[in-house]
Amino acid sequence: MTGFALAAMLQLSAISADASYATAHRAMMETGKPMVLLIGADWCPACRTMKDQVVPDVARHGGFDKATFAVIDADEQPELASKLKRGSSIPQLIVYRKTEKGWRINRMIGAHSAEAVEKLVAQGVADALAGPLDGKQTSTSAVKLTAAEKETEVPELLRHKMKSLDGKEVDLSEYAGRVLLVVNTASECGYTPQYKGLQALHKEYGEKGLSVLGFPCNQFGKQEPGDELKIKTFCEQNYQVTFDMFSKVEVNGDGQCDLYKELTDVDAKPAGKGPVKWNFEKFLIGRNGEVIARFPSKVEPESDELKKAIETALEEK
Repeated sequence: MTGFALAAMLQLSAISADASYATAHRAMMETGKPMVLLIGADWCPACRTMKDQVVPDVARHGGFDKATFAVIDADEQPELASKLKRGSSIPQLIVYRKTEKGWRINRMIGAHSAEAVEKLVAQGVADALAGPLDGKQTSTSAVKLTAAEKETEVPELLRHKMKSLDGKEVDLSEYAGRVLLVVNTASECGYTPQYKGLQALHKEYGEKGLSVLGFPCNQFGKQEPGDELKIKTFCEQNYQVTFDMFSKVEVNGDGQCDLYKELTDVDAKPAGKGPVKWNFEKFLIGRNGEVIARFPSKVEPESDELKKAIETALEEK
């Protein structure tokens, strides 16, 4: 789809093709028009195509009259991008629209090519201009648009849906192409202070392509007895956690979640294959979705051993 076709189909509008977030937000508040944000990064080919080709084409051919639009570069504006996006995956398309109940937000995540991003933009803006947003409908539409790609490009390990700590369904395909550090966590364990190191890894490597994923578990010494709200409050107040946290899961036994069935079936060094032994075991997953290392609880997040493995994985494209 060309930029001209996109503009003609959507009547997409903006203050300008490179309008800043502040300008687009101010226009949204003053005019009541929907605001469309594309969050991307220079290292992402699909993001670059949208930013450098599609958006300028739309600008040249007009059609900027029904919404405000801005591109948020995660590399140039990391704090703003982190605040706006859910999870770490990019590109992300966020559509804001005013309804009788206030401002509604829709997010569509998971495109793995420039063509898919264009389709998500089309779907998102069309939804915003057609009427009240329906989060489930838009989310489903985004998945349908990229289903063919997911069959061929999303690794088997990431074809799962999990609940976030806030109770929202998260499609792990959102993390395709990133390096993942998957950790089973607990709030009352001797290793609990590792939250600090995990947050430090998130801060140091997040913009370079690392996503830390925390999965609370109560199977080891019953050291995670609280509900999701209690866990969330504990993590935020004690360790200022901002990396992605999920609802409590079982990592071993009859109730073992599907993700951990696959993780524990891989003979990954140095910890090897088999059941998780204790809280804060760490699985390192490469950009290709394959488990490349598994570290026991005693390995500190900021240890040279783990950081070297992360840095090596990030170098792989």
